[in-house]
Amino acid sequence: MDQAFAGIDLGGTNIKYGLCAEDGSILAFSTAPARAGEGPEKLLRRIRDCARELLSIASEKSLVVRHIGLGTPGTVDISTGEISGMAPNIPGWKGCRPGQYLESELGLPIHAENDANAMVLAEYLFGAAVGTSSVIAATVGTGIGGGIIIDSKLVRGATGAAAEFGHASIVLDGQLCACGKPGCLEAYAASGNLIRIAESMTRDAREKSILAAELRQIGNLTIETIFEALNEGADPIAEAAVRKSADYLAAGLASIVTILNPEMVVIGGGIADAGGSKYIEIVRRGILDRAIEPCARNLRVERAVLGNKAGFIGAALLGEQI
Repeated sequence: MDQAFAGIDLGGTNIKYGLCAEDGSILAFSTAPARAGEGPEKLLRRIRDCARELLSIASEKSLVVRHIGLGTPGTVDISTGEISGMAPNIPGWKGCRPGQYLESELGLPIHAENDANAMVLAEYLFGAAVGTSSVIAATVGTGIGGGIIIDSKLVRGATGAAAEFGHASIVLDGQLCACGKPGCLEAYAASGNLIRIAESMTRDAREKSILAAELRQIGNLTIETIFEALNEGADPIAEAAVRKSADYLAAGLASIVTILNPEMVVIGGGIADAGGSKYIEIVRRGILDRAIEPCARNLRVERAVLGNKAGFIGAALLGEQI
């Protein structure tokens, strides 16, 4: 029987899961609501049910699945499989051992990994970073995650907590992050702060603005309305707000580029998807301006290309590649 690779990408809102072939081609893909607020026990059962569905599909297609990969928010301790870092969108997730539970329920090996690590692996194997040997990837949305591949190896660190880019400190005694520490990159460059920046600039602005009209009419802004104003209306407030947020991201990533000297930076997540090429170009320019010349030379900064399927593809192939 031919082999299929099963992967599950857990988010606070949705569970994305599917089967892929060794070359990354997608054999099956689906989503299910996570309903993470109902607690970790119910969430684990939902993940289990998604896995069972994948095994059933594989059986119908006469495919064998030898293990299942799970990409999850939070840090996964490499010695215990425990979620040892916070996952703000999944209450009660810290301290869980999803791999252990799923192995007992399914009778298959489970490879649990941080979701951004799964994303960077997928982009390295089949996406924007094909052909490189050293790449860093950042997922930028409600939070900021990171993944690192150096010399074709995924970098996990001593306990599995490497590449938590969002919690790199970029502002001394800065605003408080959800992790409880001050000045984290996530507190400045994730979607919540971009919205706060845009709303503050809009309230203080005197010039005509699409965002000002939106704020008066609805009472709040969203990432989508900010980037629509930037990309479709050339709104000056939207441009200033996005540039400020993107500059924070660029400053954080430039430090990582200077430390690791990768060939490429890949940026994905909800903000990158909404912002498109304009957002990526602002970040690219900011990284190149800040990183030292030997590290900036020939550095490529690209948008992730696998979209919402990167997480499950990377998770599916973890057991084979790493």
